[in-house]
Amino acid sequence: RYNDILYIEVESQKYMIISYTEWNSEDLCFNSTLARLSVSDADPLKWEASAEDWDIITRTEPCLAPFESGEGIFGLEAGGRIANSEGRFIIWTSGSYERDDRYEGTDFRAALAQDETSDYGKVLLVDILSGKKRALARGLRNPQGVTIDDEGRIWVTDHGMRGGDELNLVSHNANFGFPAVSYGTKYNRKPVGNEGRHADHDGFDKPVVAFVPSIAPSSALAIKDFHYAWNGDILIGALSGRLFRVHHEDGTAAFVEPIELGVRIRDMDTLSDNRIVIWTDDRRIIYVTVDKSSNPISWFESKVAEIESRDLREATAGTLTSCLQCHGLSENEVLAGPSLYRVCDRNLGDTDYDNYSGALERVGGNWTRDRLAAFIADPNSVVPETSMAWGGTDRPEIAQSLANIFCSFRG
Repeated sequence: RYNDILYIEVESQKYMIISYTEWNSEDLCFNSTLARLSVSDADPLKWEASAEDWDIITRTEPCLAPFESGEGIFGLEAGGRIANSEGRFIIWTSGSYERDDRYEGTDFRAALAQDETSDYGKVLLVDILSGKKRALARGLRNPQGVTIDDEGRIWVTDHGMRGGDELNLVSHNANFGFPAVSYGTKYNRKPVGNEGRHADHDGFDKPVVAFVPSIAPSSALAIKDFHYAWNGDILIGALSGRLFRVHHEDGTAAFVEPIELGVRIRDMDTLSDNRIVIWTDDRRIIYVTVDKSSNPISWFESKVAEIESRDLREATAGTLTSCLQCHGLSENEVLAGPSLYRVCDRNLGDTDYDNYSGALERVGGNWTRDRLAAFIADPNSVVPETSMAWGGTDRPEIAQSLANIFCSFRG
């Protein structure tokens, strides 16, 4: 099983690095392996190679025997993700291959992820020319994402057990605790470590953020030169079909923004033109770019500003702000309520919003200017039993003013 690939240039030499799970047929065991291929051009379409052209950089130790149950080996929990550090060095993550999921007892020093003589459950620094490696951090289960930010800090996502997914900031000799501690549980709902009880991370390095419920993190990307609001954040790709943007301050998560994509995400990177590119389980490539289209809110605000009466102008602006608490103005911008994009002349309830109460459908018809003004003034009089939280206004001129603006918008 191949776990990651990386193109790297070292001292004017170009290499393709591959991380994979390797079966040793002579000793009947397996481990994680790094191999390099010397290439003459940065364009992969020009590469040619046979098996003999690859050089083994290093292997994880010890070589692991299959489970005694006869079930063989699994590619799961391999980790194996790689990121370019500096010069000839790369960061390589190594998972525990399900061993620590099955660890029994309360002395966790012998667990693979805690054993300092083992390369498993670790973040490793590897010299790709000499093959020398050393552990930077331990106590991980299945580190599926690794990225390095502009300050040289190493961020790792760990695919934990049930509710045990984490984003970790690697520090010197950090120990993130698995399998001794976790904010999650085993899949059978029993505690992970903690001497038979579910507790916390006391005595170990804590994650920047843990995800409960689980998100199934598969990749990580430190955002650079994309947009001022996102730069410096960590983007996490997940098999749950979402991106998670983690905004942090001094290594502490301030908030996590989930972004629905609806596809299983495997890998991410930033292109030379600063677009973010995403690779999915179904072999699609998705590009994320900064939205440079015109802002409809600015257009609405300009129309409000044209109202001559100061009192009516301020009242209309306040009512519009109330609308924007639950509704978006861009096409398909679904918030707590449906988008108001081109609402005038649209059929009632005719958007992709999933939580209509049924009241609009019972009334039927479309939104005319007068009907919209009447609804803004008194929603229940136009659509009985509406779930609309807005109670209306006793000033019909405000409702008419806002309806006029909505109906003049062509976006």
